[in-house]
Amino acid sequence: VPEVFSRSLRAGLMDIAVHPDDDRIVYLTYTKSFERDGSDSLTVALARGRLEGGVLTDVQDIFTADGWDLGIAASKLHFAPDGTLFMSVGGSYVFASTGEYAQDPSTHFGKLLR
Repeated sequence: VPEVFSRSLRAGLMDIAVHPDDDRIVYLTYTKSFERDGSDSLTVALARGRLEGGVLTDVQDIFTADGWDLGIAASKLHFAPDGTLFMSVGGSYVFASTGEYAQDPSTHFGKLLR
């Protein structure tokens, strides 16, 4: 499993989904830290791995949302009947009440992605 940022009550492993056509393929979302302009920032990442004998192998990030400096966002995964994977990316809780980022189509905050 990738290194999961968990030094906050609102951070960590967020969701896990098993591929509907292959129960060995597992998707997970988690809080990922990275450095931007010399300081720590946070984002949500989507990773995919293969379950082999109770061990998750070949884990790779397949999507990393825009990073932010304030607050932490959540994420949820869902497979549609046709196998399409949907991923929600919550907005940073600091801006959740204004909807500032959710209404901005140039960011991942507050979006449902496929």
